[in-house]
Amino acid sequence: MDNFEIEFGSNEDQKQDFTPTPEGEYSLECTSAQLTTAKTGTKIISTEFTILGPSHKGRKVFENFALVTKAIWKLKNFFAAAESPFGSAEGKQSAMEVVSAMAGLRCEAHVGIDSYLSNKENKTKEKNIILSFIIPEEDTDTVDPF
Repeated sequence: MDNFEIEFGSNEDQKQDFTPTPEGEYSLECTSAQLTTAKTGTKIISTEFTILGPSHKGRKVFENFALVTKAIWKLKNFFAAAESPFGSAEGKQSAMEVVSAMAGLRCEAHVGIDSYLSNKENKTKEKNIILSFIIPEEDTDTVDPF
């Protein structure tokens, strides 16, 4: 492999803002999804969403979808908000097919702020969370009643 230079820039160029974005409605895109296991042993889909607007474009919001019966509603709401066929899916679905269908999907969501205790720093910190996905209303004006 050829040797080449890497430009690290100044420390000022590398600073990132990790403060939570204000609570509100945002357009999001699922930029990654991965099937994994939580520390509790529960199978989850770990996702990264990128904010598309109306403000804070490019900021990240992370969400885990627990793959247990009582929590599957949240995953279905994401798919319904993204207008994906999995939003109305019934019965068993292949986990890998579900995960591979997520990246690139766009939706609207209500993003909030959650406080948590950082074990490393032993202090309270804040992060963004997805409070709810906004499912588009069916346009009844264009539905043919006959």
